[in-house]
Formats: sequence, structure tokens, C-alpha cells
Amino acid sequence: MPYVRPFESKNIGNNQYEIMTGYRHLHDMLSRDWLPSCCFGFFNTEFLRRHGLQFREDIKIGEDAVFMTEVLTCEPEKTVIEVGRVFYHYRLRPHSLTTTKNDIAKLVNLFEVSQLFISFYEKQRAVQANEQMLIDLQRIAAINYGSAYRYQYLSYTPENKAKVRHYFTPEIIRFMQRFLSYEVIL
Repeated sequence: MPYVRPFESKNIGNNQYEIMTGYRHLHDMLSRDWLPSCCFGFFNTEFLRRHGLQFREDIKIGEDAVFMTEVLTCEPEKTVIEVGRVFYHYRLRPHSLTTTKNDIAKLVNLFEVSQLFISFYEKQRAVQANEQMLIDLQRIAAINYGSAYRYQYLSYTPENKAKVRHYFTPEIIRFMQRFLSYEVIL
């Protein structure tokens, strides 16, 4: 029997909706420790074309979080409608990249995506006046590092943990601890 994840929003119930800005939607997702993900949305094609937004083909996992962050921040005041309704069921296949554990390449890729988020933050810092949005952009990187830690590193064999431990530098661990509610112990 498939697992059906309950609807997450604290603001709306089933079959209700709320109209908000793209930035507010991003902030609300982060407050629930959810990374931005395409499975949470439908998009206006003209909007995507106008901003040159598309999936990056050089990213193997986490590309939807990069895409969604760009979508929600390119026009932060753009209207978003959050609907308390399931539009489709996400199937997890055994042995898919999403469910693969103990794969060092996946952790390395998640670290590369976190670096993209940090670079994105640096670019936005030069043009963005909204301090909370800048904090949230950093938090996306921290949550992504946290995914690498919780869902990859902690499930690794001792041998694989030893191979990747150097990715968790003291600087990255301090960065994670600023934004995450759990302790990172290697």
C-alpha cells in the first residue's frame, strides 16, 4: 500500500487555498524544513520562458530544488496559490537514484548543489534588499547539506563514512548548525 503524506500547510486545510507571494511560499516551505521542489507546483510556461528558467542538465539530483528556488525568487512578489489538495502521487521505485542509499556520488552531488545555493545567495545579496529572503536562501543550502547528512551519510557503511567525512568541514558543520534544529555528529 502506498504511503500518502499528509498535507503540510498550517494555514489551510484540505481543498482550501491561500494566495501569497512566491517568496512567502518559499519561506513557508523552509519553515517546515522542506526544500523547494517541482513536485509542489504547476508553472506558467510563458513565465518560465520570460525568465529563461529550465532544469539544469548538469545536475543529477536536486535539480528541481535549484529550479524551484529560481522560480520563486526571480519575481518574489509574483502571486502563488497554495492549494490543500493532492494532484498526483509520487512513486518511489526500488533502486532509483532517489531511493539509493550508500552511494557516495549522491552525497557529493548534494554538496555540489549546496554550493550552487551558496553562489546563488552571493549573487542575490548584491541585488536583494529583503534580509529574510537572504537568510532563507542560506537556509536552503543548509537543509540540502542536512539531506546529505541525514539521508546519505548516516545510512553509509563505516567504510563509506570514512571516505566522505572530509566533505563535512568544520565550516560546513557550523553553517548547518546555524539553520538546522538537530546536531550534526560525524
